[in-house]
Amino acid sequence: MKILYVKANPKENKDSASSTVAERFIENYKKQNPSDTIDTIDLYKENWPHLGVKDLNDYKNENGALKTISKKFASYDKYIFSAPMWNLAIPSILKAYFDFVVVSGVTFKYTKYGIPLGLLKNKKAICIIARGGSYDYWPMSLFGHDKKYLKIVLKFMGIKNIEFLTIENINKDINNYKQIIEKANVKAKKIALKF
Repeated sequence: MKILYVKANPKENKDSASSTVAERFIENYKKQNPSDTIDTIDLYKENWPHLGVKDLNDYKNENGALKTISKKFASYDKYIFSAPMWNLAIPSILKAYFDFVVVSGVTFKYTKYGIPLGLLKNKKAICIIARGGSYDYWPMSLFGHDKKYLKIVLKFMGIKNIEFLTIENINKDINNYKQIIEKANVKAKKIALKF
């Protein structure tokens, strides 16, 4: 199996809740699946770009950036995403990455009726998200667009088996940060066993 880990946090792992828990998840996954390969894209270290005019003009070019990046993304069996929730959504750099990945003819296509159909079948994803407060329950769930966007964009591409590991209250409950991370690491280990 080929796994892609997409990290969207500029902090060092030790200073980032999402990255810390993602690393623990990967560590546990490797123990269970030693023959699987895991590739990492650290979006901030790679200074991932936003779509530009050249990329858009190359849209139909099989060797252009859009087709090349989206084909590589489509070649993986499983996906791991880690990101903080910033201002009620994912970091813009992660959205920029998806702009290169969601490409017609590669990760989705339009039917003859103009309805989009995801092409990435039988794949799995886990999204590890850290939030400063608590946004999983109403009414705060109305404001949390990070999970909503990730669920929509992954399903749009055909990835229906999506798990979320949400680490909440890391700023609201700063005195219990260590316990919050430990609790999330326990969840990460359980999810890794069946991922």
